[in-house]
Order: sequence, then C-alpha cells, then structure tokens
Amino acid sequence: MEYHLERYSPQHPLPESIQKMEVSETVCHYCGVSYLIHREIKALEDKILRLESELKKCRDAEQREKELISRVNSLQQSLEEVQQQKETLHNASTLNEAQLQSRNKELKESRTHLKRLEADIDDLNKEISLLSSANNGYKNENSQTKSKLKTIVKCLQSLKTEFVNISDIAEENKKYANQKVKEFRSYHQQIIAAHQTDLQQMKLKNVSLGKENNELLKLKENYLKIEKDSHVFKRNADLADQKLKNLENANQLNKQRIRELEDKLENYQEINHQSVMESNQYKDQLKNMKNMVEELNCQLRKKEQHMENLLQNSQIEVHELQQKLHAVRRECNQVHEQLNTKQTDDNEVKRKQQVMSTLVEQLRDSEKKLRSEIESLKKERDTTTSAHQDQILQLKNSFRQKLEEFEKSPLKLETLLQKERNNHILEIEKLKEEMSESFHMSLEIEKQKYQKLLDKYQEDKLNAEEIAKKQVASAVQCHIEAINDLEELLSSTRNTFTENEISLKKEIDGLKKVIKDLEKRIANSDKAGEEETTKLNLELAGKQQELKDFESKLKTCNQQLEEANCQVIN
Repeated sequence: MEYHLERYSPQHPLPESIQKMEVSETVCHYCGVSYLIHREIKALEDKILRLESELKKCRDAEQREKELISRVNSLQQSLEEVQQQKETLHNASTLNEAQLQSRNKELKESRTHLKRLEADIDDLNKEISLLSSANNGYKNENSQTKSKLKTIVKCLQSLKTEFVNISDIAEENKKYANQKVKEFRSYHQQIIAAHQTDLQQMKLKNVSLGKENNELLKLKENYLKIEKDSHVFKRNADLADQKLKNLENANQLNKQRIRELEDKLENYQEINHQSVMESNQYKDQLKNMKNMVEELNCQLRKKEQHMENLLQNSQIEVHELQQKLHAVRRECNQVHEQLNTKQTDDNEVKRKQQVMSTLVEQLRDSEKKLRSEIESLKKERDTTTSAHQDQILQLKNSFRQKLEEFEKSPLKLETLLQKERNNHILEIEKLKEEMSESFHMSLEIEKQKYQKLLDKYQEDKLNAEEIAKKQVASAVQCHIEAINDLEELLSSTRNTFTENEISLKKEIDGLKKVIKDLEKRIANSDKAGEEETTKLNLELAGKQQELKDFESKLKTCNQQLEEANCQVIN
C-alpha cells in the first residue's frame, strides 16, 4: 500500500480572502505567532498522529518483514526437510519399487512354478489316462484270456465229451468183444465137447473095429455080419466125413469170425492208437495250455508288479505333488502377506508422498505469496520510507519551529503527547485484536482445508484397501479353488487307482482260481485217461493172449482132427 500525506482541510474553512493573505500579514510582529495558530496546531496534531501511525505501521511492517523473513527461512528449512524427506521417500519408493519388481519376479516365478505344477499335473493326468488305457487294455486282454480260457474250457469239455464217447464206444466194443469172445468160447467148448465125444466114439469104434478085426480074423465065418458091420462102418465113416466136413466148415466159420474179430481188433487198435494219438495231442495241447497259463500267470504277475510299481510311483508322485502344493500354498501365503505388507507400505508411502506433495505445493504457493507480499512490502517500505523521510524532514523543521514556539508552554505539549500515546496504544491493541482474529480465521480455514484433504485421503485409502483386499481375496479364492480342484483330481485319481487295483486283484484272483480248477481238471482228466488207456491196453493184451490161446487150441484141434482122419483112413 502506498501512503500519501494528505493536505489538511478544516471542517470550517477560512474564507479565500484570509487564505490568500500572506504569512507576514497573519503573524504577530511582536511575538511572531500566527493569528491562525489553533487551526495550524490541530492540523499539525493530526499530521503527527498520522505520521506516528504510519511510523508504527512502518515499524510493524519491519517486524512483519522480519517475521516473514524468519518464516521464509523456516519455510525454506521445512522445504529442505521436505525435499530431504521427499528424497528419502523417493529412495524408499525406488527401493519399494525394486522390492516390488523382485516380488513381481518371485510372483512370476511362482506362477511359472504353478504352471509347471499344472503341466506336471497334466502329465500325471496323461499318465493316468495312459494307465487307464493300459488298464483297459489289460482288461481287454483279461477278457480275451477269459474268452480264450472259455474256449479252452469248451474245448476241454468237448474233448471230455469225445473222450467219454470214445470210452463209451470202447466199453461197447469191449462188451461186444467180450460177448463175442464168450460166444466163441462157448461155441469152441461145444465144438471141443463134440470133438471129444466124436473122438471117444472114434476110439470106441476103433476098439470095436479092432475087436471086429480080431473077430474077422477069428471068425471068418460071420462074413455077412462083417459085411453088415462094414456097411455100418461105411455109414459111420460117411457120417464121420460129414462131421469132419461140418467141423471144417465150422472151423472156416470160426476162422472167418476170428478174422472178423482180428479186423475188429485191428480197428479197435487203430481207434485205440488214434485215441492214444488224440490223447497225446490233448496232452500236448494241455501242456501248451499249461505253458500258456504259466505264461499268462507270468504276464499277470509282471502286470501286477508293473501296476504295483506304477501305483507306488503314482503314490510317490502324488505325495510329492501334495508336498509341492503345500509348499506352493505356503509360498502363496507368504507372498500374499508380503504383498499385503508391501501394499500397505506402498499405500503409506503414496499417502505420505501425496501429503508431502500437497504440503510442498501449499508451501510453494505460500512461498510465492510471501515473496509477492515481501516484494510489495519492500516497495511500500521504499515508497513509505522516502515519503516518511520527506515528511520527517518537514516535520522536524516544523517541530523545531513548534518547539521553539512551545518552549514557552511545555505542559500543553506533554498533555498532548500523553493523549496521543494513549490513542496510539488503543489503536495498537485494536490492530492486535484484528490481526489475531484474522490469523485465527486463516488458521481455521487452513485446518478445514487440511481436514477435508485428510478425509478425502482416508476415503481414498479405505477404497484402495477395500479394492486391494477384494483383489487379494479373489486371488486367494482362485488359488484355493485351483488347489481344491487339484485335490479333487488327486482324490479321484486315487479312487480310480484303488478301484482299478481292487478290480484287477479280483480278476487276477478269479483267473487264478479258474486256472487252478483247469489244472485240477486237466490233471484229473490226464489221470483218468491214463488209467483208461492202461485198462484198455491190459484188456487188449488179455484179448491178444486169449486169441493166441484160442489159435493154439485150434491148431491142436486141427492136429487132432488130422490124426483122427489119418487113423480113420488107415
């Protein structure tokens, strides 16, 4: 503000004629005092008051300038401190950014690790699918082996039926051969009995012939009787010839029957040989089946071992995956905690940065305002000092004159000065009150501004914290869902493995039981076949011996017949 000395204009101005009068005309020549002294004194008093107030203002301005300079210095110091804090905060923010980058790298690494784990889980799922496909293949192979075993069982059953049929046929042939042998034996015994009777008769006749010959020798007289006896003998010879012919025919028939029996025996031997060959083939097939069953058992054992190894490896891998999942969960929890702490630190740093930036901006604005005020005050001070110096010079001159004038009346001067001092004190107190009120008002306004800023900052902080918490909760929920899905997959794979293992064990136990039953049946069939073959061989040997005996007997009979014929001829 520019202060100008105003010219005094009285309330009841003098007329122009008096104002135009010269000083010499208005001054007393005796005492040198102007006749218009009261008006001039009042004007000078007013000027003195104004000048004192202006001096006080100047002094107050100097004090304000000093205060402002001190305030500017304090503000500069606070600015330096704020800059230092800003630098420290910037360094802390750079460190936090570096830590955030490192944490982001760790998060990326953990995500890559999670991806690797997911890839491992996919590989495990593929292995599980391969194992399930292998299990299905094994099931198919087991079904094929079951079907093969069923076909083998059917073949064995058919072989059993064929063997039973063959045994039935053999028994029928045995029965038929036994019947024929019995018939042949009975017929042979009848023939032998007839031959014996005929031989006895022939012997008796030979004895009678001897007697008759003796009688012929002794009794030639009885010629007629001898002729009659000769006719009887001839008749008997004819009968013997007929009997011999009948015996020869019977012998031929017996030979034909023996040939038929030999043919039947040969056929039976061929059938027996074929049955032996078939039994050997069946034995070979049974051996092959046993080898196949042993190979299948070995394959099943190998598959069981392979499945057990796969199950052990899968259990080990599942355990490792569970450990990895627990480690990943721990790492995720640690990372989330670190992220939360870093987010809180970052939020605090950002808040401090915002607060400091607002404070710096406010301080800069206040600094600019103070500098502008200081410049304006300097200008005012320069103008006022120049004006005051001029006025002071004028006042000094006027005071000198007035002092010279008022040396005669010092009491009036003191009273006037005391009044002016009292007025000046009152004005200073009023100014102090106004300044304090304005300062309090400005402080309240600043407080309200800062309170609003703090409320906004707290709201933003709460919103940011809620958003960060929601994001962290969503991320944690996603991780938990992923981990739960992995656990469900692991539990389902375990259940499938256990179910497949149980089903495979059941199928293997069933196959073992079937194989044991087949082995028992095969052993029983082998034993029964061997026993039956031994029985058949023994029966065949007995029948061959009987045939040999019968042939020897036939030879003896033929010899006896030939001897009888020779004797008859003789």
